[in-house]
Amino acid sequence: MAADPKSLGPECAVLTSIGTVYLYRLTQNDLRVFREMPATKLSIDKFRSLLTRIASTNVSEKGILDAGSLGSDEVESLSDDEVERLAESYLDSTTIRWYRHEGASATVSVIRNSNEPATKFLDRLIHWYAVRGPGRAPESAPKGDGLSTTAPYPRPRMVAPDMIVISRREAWFTLGALALLAVLGIGAFLQHYLLVQQLQKQQDALLAQAKETNATLGAFVKRSTEENAQLRARIDALEAALHQRSATPSAAAKPAAKTPTPAKTTNAAKPRTRR
Repeated sequence: MAADPKSLGPECAVLTSIGTVYLYRLTQNDLRVFREMPATKLSIDKFRSLLTRIASTNVSEKGILDAGSLGSDEVESLSDDEVERLAESYLDSTTIRWYRHEGASATVSVIRNSNEPATKFLDRLIHWYAVRGPGRAPESAPKGDGLSTTAPYPRPRMVAPDMIVISRREAWFTLGALALLAVLGIGAFLQHYLLVQQLQKQQDALLAQAKETNATLGAFVKRSTEENAQLRARIDALEAALHQRSATPSAAAKPAAKTPTPAKTTNAAKPRTRR
């Protein structure tokens, strides 16, 4: 947040009598040293002391420890105008711009006054950040830091940690692992997609088979119903025929009983003949 997370290199550069001076970001140790400086010390002298920790004539992406800071003699050889130019340039660095943003949002704003020297404003800003701002020591943090007018306690803030530098080989290994994870993720997604498609096809086939079975059962039921109706009609016709046939002999027997039987000829009726 206070510096470029991709590099620990210098944040600004100023051309001076001893060459190009590169200024690096402040660390917690730098804030601690600045906090322990006596308050009676002039602002420009405080910044000169700070230059022995954050300034260098070399450029290194690994930070000030790798580049090597300026010696006390080199710092003392700089003129006051050069020191002011260094402070003015450092005010526009990423780290100090974040300090200025935090200071401007405090209840008691830390804002640069008109015609205020860069070293003096930088002294006030770093002192506020190290003593009452987010960079203060945990054991000396007051209950009211002036950052909020509504909260009785300071808002929790985290100072940006020092960047972790890894080698190119480790970076390639990390990229390879990420690429492998991406490939595995894509493979898993494709496998899941194909499985879903296969299950969908199976479900569609089962639905089609179920519809066909239902249609076959419906046709069978319809045909059975028709056959049952025809069989019932035949049974009814046979029953009607049987009833009609059983009723016909009884009707014919009744007239036959009323017909008179012809009388038999007796001997008395025959004429007697003489002998």
